[in-house]
Amino acid sequence: MLVNKNLFRKNDVPVTHLLKACAVMSLVAFSFVVQAQTDAKKLSDNSNLLEQYIQSQGYAYSIKFDASNVKQFWTDKSVSRQDNAVKIFLHSSKNVKYESIPLRVLFKNTNASLDCKIDVFTRETGISFSVCNTKNNAVLSSSSSVNDFLNYKNLTSTTHFEDIDSSSFFLKFQSAESSEITIDAIVFSFSGNKDYLHSPGTLTVDTGDATCTPAINNGNGGNSLFPTGEITSVESNKRILVSNNQLSASVKVKNIGENAAKVYLGYVVYNKDAVLLNSRNYPYKKDSPVLKVVSVDEVNKKIVVDRYADWSKGCFIAMNAREDNSDIPNTTLLDSKIGEVKKMENGYSEITLVGAPKKKLKKDDMIRIHGSSSSNLYVGSKTLRPGEEAVLSSTIRKNDDCLLFAPESLSKGVFYVVPFIRSKSQEQNAEHTIAFENFVISY
Repeated sequence: MLVNKNLFRKNDVPVTHLLKACAVMSLVAFSFVVQAQTDAKKLSDNSNLLEQYIQSQGYAYSIKFDASNVKQFWTDKSVSRQDNAVKIFLHSSKNVKYESIPLRVLFKNTNASLDCKIDVFTRETGISFSVCNTKNNAVLSSSSSVNDFLNYKNLTSTTHFEDIDSSSFFLKFQSAESSEITIDAIVFSFSGNKDYLHSPGTLTVDTGDATCTPAINNGNGGNSLFPTGEITSVESNKRILVSNNQLSASVKVKNIGENAAKVYLGYVVYNKDAVLLNSRNYPYKKDSPVLKVVSVDEVNKKIVVDRYADWSKGCFIAMNAREDNSDIPNTTLLDSKIGEVKKMENGYSEITLVGAPKKKLKKDDMIRIHGSSSSNLYVGSKTLRPGEEAVLSSTIRKNDDCLLFAPESLSKGVFYVVPFIRSKSQEQNAEHTIAFENFVISY
């Protein structure tokens, strides 16, 4: 074979060297491919092991965020998917070096009796997270480290649903080292809050499991004493869930002080989202109609509605009222009380408000007149003179047909109750002391 010598000049690389270089490059490229395949296999194996580990934890009810679905929940551009993991970009923060934006988590079909445990799995160090309230961004719980798995770090935190608003909260991620973090999986699991009691059962309220105002003293013979004061309260730390179960409460009380006092037996009442309920959330009267707003005079704080309804000074206006009463108990109230209602000649009524509300009503809005009291549900009471004793008792049951806040029934929308005993001196600036024993509620 003839070779053209002009193809190779003095400084050219010999063909044999080129062939050797090509062979070396091929080997290097092959090594890279093999290493990449090995790394990918190792990553896949680790991911499978992590998935097996998560499955082995026995989560009864859980939701997992990972690279396959995270963008369905967190659409912000600071969250992305990379290498089969979740990448989150952080920003500089005053409290920690780097922190993410608040990432909202919203659940459906939940209620206040549940706890949410959050497990975050990552291969990086220096990461933490916090759970924040959506209303005021207050921190509800913070993460702690638990047992590591292989090269994964497991961060965990538990939050009570009774502490969050409308079944949603924010997650915030922090890092002391980097403005970018990688999360392999986030698991949300749900369990019952141990402070919520399911029927049937019996609750005995004592100082070891109650909130007492002021601080309580222990008496002799098993009695628990209300501290001396004008107003006192003992409230159970347990919550009793109500559905079709009957609640029967009984307590023995004795005035061991020097002044008369009235003692009350009752319940603090909540809906499924842990929102406190009272007469303001229910119609003023049994047949309180839905009223249509005809006009609004913001300057003079007056509202004209299409009909007349019973009322009293201090009643509240429920917004977004519905004819079928499906809004009851209504927690969307106009932030100004009723001062006066005048019936007009054409059948309309003019409502004058006590103050200018921040919330706005407009023409054709539907409203209803609701009660005025913020008191809890009292189911029994007795005025005791010094040395006098009595037994207070009550039996009450849930009734979804009941649309009034009254001691005869637990009204529509009541999800759980907290039993209490309260006392109030009959004379101003007079102190009293009440001893109680055998405070028992069966449910």
